[in-house]
Amino acid sequence: MRYENYLAGKKVLIVGGAPGYDPKIEHDYDVVIKTNNHIMEQGGRADIIYHSGEPFIHELLKSKIFRDTTRFIWFDEAGRTEHFRHVAHAHGIQARTFDTTRKVDKHMFVKHGWLQPIMNRYNFKPLTGIVALLGVLRHDIKSVFVTGMTLYYNPHTGSFPRERGPHDLHACAKCLIEQETYDKRVKLDDSLISAIRDTQITNLFFGEGKKDENV
Repeated sequence: MRYENYLAGKKVLIVGGAPGYDPKIEHDYDVVIKTNNHIMEQGGRADIIYHSGEPFIHELLKSKIFRDTTRFIWFDEAGRTEHFRHVAHAHGIQARTFDTTRKVDKHMFVKHGWLQPIMNRYNFKPLTGIVALLGVLRHDIKSVFVTGMTLYYNPHTGSFPRERGPHDLHACAKCLIEQETYDKRVKLDDSLISAIRDTQITNLFFGEGKKDENV
C-alpha cells in the first residue's frame, strides 16, 4: 500500500519523546506515529516510525515491539538513503518497512524535495516529530494530534533552550504554532501550548501584543 493511500482520511496521532505518555489514547486514532526509539519505553503501538538515523537504530530494528507494531519507517537524515536501506535489510525487514516506489522514497529524507523549502523558510533543521507532522500534512488526512513534545521546556526556569544539538528550538516552536494556526487539521496538546505560552515565545514571531489566540 502506498503511503498516501494509507493515510487518506485517517485520524493521526504523533507522539514525541517527552515522559508521561499514556498509550491508552491510541485507541482513538487510526494511525499512530512515534519517533526514534521512544516506542521502546512508551509501549503501545507505532504504525509509523520517523527516525533520525541515530546510532540506536540497530537496537530499535532488533526489538520485538518494533517488529510487532510497525508498518512503515521513514528516516529523516539527509543523504544517507542507501546506508539506511542496507541497515534495514540487514535486519530482515525490507518488505515490512519500506515502500520503495520512487515517489514515496523521495519523501523519506530531510533534504529531498518537499521539505527543503520549509527548512529554508524557518532556517532550521526540524525535530523528528516536526518532520512527521509536516509529512502527514502533505496528505489527505482527517486530523492530526501532537502530544509528548515539549521542545525540552524546563518548568523550573520557564524557558526553552535556544538550541538542542543541530535544532533551533525557537524556530521549531514557530513552525508548530503556525501549523496549528493555519491548518485546521492540526491540534497541539495542552502541555506544549502551555509551555509556549509560559515562555511567551510567540512574541518572537507575532510581536508584542499580537499573540495568536490559538496559542
